[in-house]
Amino acid sequence: MRYPSFKLVLLAAVLLLGATARSQSVFTVTIQQSGSDVVAVGSGNFDSADLTEFGVGNISYTEVDPADGQVTMGTNGPCVSFLGTFTGPANFGPGGFTLSYAGYNGTSLSVQTAGNGNFYLYIATGYVSGTAVASSALFSGETLNSLGLTPGVYTDTYAAGGGIYNVDVLAPTPEPGTLALSAFGGLALLGLRRRQA
Repeated sequence: MRYPSFKLVLLAAVLLLGATARSQSVFTVTIQQSGSDVVAVGSGNFDSADLTEFGVGNISYTEVDPADGQVTMGTNGPCVSFLGTFTGPANFGPGGFTLSYAGYNGTSLSVQTAGNGNFYLYIATGYVSGTAVASSALFSGETLNSLGLTPGVYTDTYAAGGGIYNVDVLAPTPEPGTLALSAFGGLALLGLRRRQA
C-alpha cells in the first residue's frame, strides 16, 4: 500500500488552513488638532459578519462623544445597525456629546464602544463585511481640550477578536514658530542670568 508523501500531506494542510483562515478587520480613526479645528479621519474595514444586525436607521450629522466612546462621521444617509461585544477601553476622554455640521466626507458610519461592553456599528446600507471604507468629520472652532479628548491610542477588539477598532487621539504639536519663540526666550533668559552673575 502506498502512503502519500510528507510533502503532499504538508501542502494539503497548508492549503486547508489558508482556505479557512480569515484576515483580521482593522478600522482606525485618527483625531487631531488642525489649526483652529479638530479633524477625525477613519479608514479600514469592519467585520460585520460576526456582529448581529439589529435594525436600520439614518445618520444625519457627525459627532464625537469621548465619554461614551462614540465617533460619527461621513456623509449623511441610511444605515444598517450591528451589535456585538468588545474588549478594551470604553472611552477616549471625559468629553460629552458634540455635534457638528461643519464638514464631513466618505462612507456614513458611527462606532460606539459603550461602557456596558456592547460594540455598536452603524454603517451605510449595503455595506459588505471586510470592504474598505474611509470617512471624515470636521469640528470647526474646537480643540481636543474643548471636546474632552484625551491624547492616546485606544484599541478595542470585537467580533470574537476578528475585528480591531483603534482611536488615535494625537497630542497637539507646537507650531514651528512657537518652538522658535520658546527657544529664543530661553536663550534670552539664560543671557540675562549670566549678566546678573
